[in-house]
Amino acid sequence: MIWAKKNDLVQARVEFEIAKKKGMLSNALEKNLNYVQENLGLKKVEEAQGLLDQGHALMQAIPFSMFLAFSLVAALIVSFVNRKNLFKTKNFIAVALVFVPTLFSFWYSKSFESSIALKEEKLWEGPSQIYQQTTAIPKGLKVIIQRYPDGWVKIVSPSNFWGWTRAENIAVLGDK
Repeated sequence: MIWAKKNDLVQARVEFEIAKKKGMLSNALEKNLNYVQENLGLKKVEEAQGLLDQGHALMQAIPFSMFLAFSLVAALIVSFVNRKNLFKTKNFIAVALVFVPTLFSFWYSKSFESSIALKEEKLWEGPSQIYQQTTAIPKGLKVIIQRYPDGWVKIVSPSNFWGWTRAENIAVLGDK
């Protein structure tokens, strides 16, 4: 809340989102996040999401441990139901398939990161300013990025702000 009182709403958003990602869920946190979003003019921008953007939001919201727990429980159920013939190919494949969501979640968490745009900045079609400018990203916007070498990140969600920007313009929300 210190950053909001200092009127640095972007840094306040970063801190609130990190707290939320670490599991601090409360009405006060949601109230403060809504206040920051409204004052940065981001409420409408962040609500307008397509199916791909909703998928990214869902993958960011569900922790890896949930996917792992689901897979382990499903594997136990499949193993119990097929305990007499567990080592037959069909049953073994069924047990292996229940781990697909966990593997996907692991890959996703290593490939994409939640971030906040630190300032309004131009976005480019590629990882260099020699590419054509596509649009500008508003400060404080929560985005999903992929990191690339040479200090560039690719914004993949929200899809209406797709493009490349320098890594120093983005605050990554915590460690993977």
